Amino acid sequence: ALGLATPTALMVGTGRGAQLGILIKGPQVLESTRRVDTVVLDKTGTVTSGEMGVQTVVAADGEADGDVLTYAGVLESGSEHPIAQAIARAAQDRTALRPTLDSFENVPGLGVQGVVVDGDTSRQVVVGRPALLEDWSMPVPAALADEAARLQAGGATVVAVGWDGAARGLVAVADTIKPTSAQAVAELKELGLRPVLLTGDNERVAHAVAADVGIADVIADVLPADKVDVVTRLQGEGRVVAMAGDGVNDAAALATADLGLAMGTGTDAAIEAADITLVRGDLRVAADAVRLARRTLGTIKANLFWAFAYNVAAIPLAAFGLLNPMIAGAARELKIGDPSEPSTHVGPVIDAEAKQRLDAHIARMKATAQVHFAGEAPASGNFVAPHIFELENAEQLTEEVFGPILHVVRYKAKKIDKVLDAIDEARAII
Repeated sequence: ALGLATPTALMVGTGRGAQLGILIKGPQVLESTRRVDTVVLDKTGTVTSGEMGVQTVVAADGEADGDVLTYAGVLESGSEHPIAQAIARAAQDRTALRPTLDSFENVPGLGVQGVVVDGDTSRQVVVGRPALLEDWSMPVPAALADEAARLQAGGATVVAVGWDGAARGLVAVADTIKPTSAQAVAELKELGLRPVLLTGDNERVAHAVAADVGIADVIADVLPADKVDVVTRLQGEGRVVAMAGDGVNDAAALATADLGLAMGTGTDAAIEAADITLVRGDLRVAADAVRLARRTLGTIKANLFWAFAYNVAAIPLAAFGLLNPMIAGAARELKIGDPSEPSTHVGPVIDAEAKQRLDAHIARMKATAQVHFAGEAPASGNFVAPHIFELENAEQLTEEVFGPILHVVRYKAKKIDKVLDAIDEARAII
C-alpha cells in the first residue's frame, strides 16, 4: 500500500489530465505545477487569438498605400510570425503587383529585412520597429510617428516600412482577444496565482489588452532573448514561475521557467520546450492543470495517511488472529483514492443492506476479541503496538484500533457491495 500510494495517484492524475486536454510530459511535472505562484502569459497567440488582420495602411507623402502593403507583404511572406503572415495575406488579397522575394533575414525582436525584386528592379526593404529602420538610416518622419502613436493607443500593432533609404509608410495590424482569456485570468487569480502579461509589443497595446482581461502587471517592448531574463528575474525574487506561450521566440522562456505551458495550437518548438501542452489552446485549461496538481497531491497525502493507519492498526490485530484476512483485504482495497473524484463527502452513502452485512462481520470480530480478553494478554514488548493490551475490553479495542478503517469503509461505500460479496463467497468456500 505504501509503495502504491504515490505512483497510483500520479498515474490517475496524468490520465485525468489527458481527458481534460492537458498533456503532461511526466508525473513529476504535477509537483512543479502545484508549487507555481506566478504565471507569465505571452500575449500573441496565448491571451489573444493570434489571428491578426491588417487594419490600416498609412503611406508617407508621395507614396501609395498599395506599394507600402505590397513590398511589406512580399518581405513578410518569409516569416512565420502571426503579424508577418497577416501582412502577407493582406498584400496577396488586396494588391495586383507580384514582386518576388530574393533574400530574407529575420532580426529577432526588431523585424525583417531583405531584397525584393520587382521586374528589373531590386529593392532593399525593411519592415519592423522604427529602431530597425533607423539602423538603415531610414528615420520615420514626425507625421508618421504621430499616426503610429494614435493607432497604438487604439490597441493596434504598428510596423514601419521602408526601402531605398527612406521610410515609406506604416501598416497597422490588430489582434482579437480570445473570448475565454478574461475568465482564465480570473480563475488563475482565484487559485492565488499572480498573472503577468509579457509581450514584445509596445506599452500602449500591451496595457490595452491587459485591461481587457484583468491583468495588472504588464511587461512590454521585450525582445525574445529578454523573455528569459524576465523569467529569471522573477525566479530570483523567490517566485515559482510558470510561462505560457506558443511561439518559437517563447521556447527559451518556456524551458527556463519552473513550469512551461505551451498552447497546442502553437509551434512545435514551443510544444517541445514546454512541460505541459494545452491541447485546445484554451488558457482556462491552465487553471485546470493547477487544480488537478493540487488535488493529486491531496490524494497522495490521503493515500499515505491511510496506508500508515491501516498497517499500524491492522498488523497487531492480525498478529493475535483478531482480524479476518478478508476484512483486511477489503480495508486495503478501499484506501486508494482518485484525484479526479471530489475530495470531500457530505455524509455516509452506504445502503442499509450493505451496512447490515458489514456490521455482522464486525460483530464476529468483536466476539473473537472478547474470547482473547478472557485469557491472559501476552507480554507487550513482543508486539508492534503494545498499548493495545492496556485497553480494558474488546469494545475499546474495536473503537480505537479498527475505527479508522471503518471510517474509510463507510465513506468509500460505493465499493462495499462487491467487497462484501467477495467476503461472503470466500467464507462459504472455507
